[in-house]
Amino acid sequence: MQRLKDATGARDFVASDAGVNKGPALDRLSCFMSDTPAAGDKWVTGYFVGVSVELHKKTDPRAEFENTAHSRNSTVPGGGSSGSGASAVLGTSIAGDLFDSGADVDPVTGVGDEAYVLVSRGSQQTLTVLYGGAVLSLQVSSSYRWNGGGDPPAGSDAVTADPDITRLRPAMTAAMRDLMASLASGGPE
Repeated sequence: MQRLKDATGARDFVASDAGVNKGPALDRLSCFMSDTPAAGDKWVTGYFVGVSVELHKKTDPRAEFENTAHSRNSTVPGGGSSGSGASAVLGTSIAGDLFDSGADVDPVTGVGDEAYVLVSRGSQQTLTVLYGGAVLSLQVSSSYRWNGGGDPPAGSDAVTADPDITRLRPAMTAAMRDLMASLASGGPE
């Protein structure tokens, strides 16, 4: 992830413990990282990185991968706090909450068997790669936030919109290649 760290300009990332779920048909691994800007930096761009790997041991993940690459999600109106509506019926949150009809799917070449980047309306994008029986995802999101201690100064001219992180695509692709090489060699030493 060094290439991604260099591209963001973040001083350092703090990683979560990896979550590992092994099963007879599917193994999953995921971890998360966030940058650690120094206190008192005033307005900063903060980054969050999520990595997941799914190893499909009994089925070919290509059909689901291609479905996601070519589908569009939409948000179904909920029923508010009364527990009615689509999310109550499904018992889960709607996928469109993060990536909705405002999301774009862009193919990526030169990494894995097939790959695409899913870009949401906000400042979040996910590179997903099909590589044999594995599906790897690298999600990057960012936000502009006050890190100066206390409340932001009144009348501050700071930009409040989330930063555009599409500039990180080359670094995400390079980081994904590094991850794939590391996994193929048995992991980091």
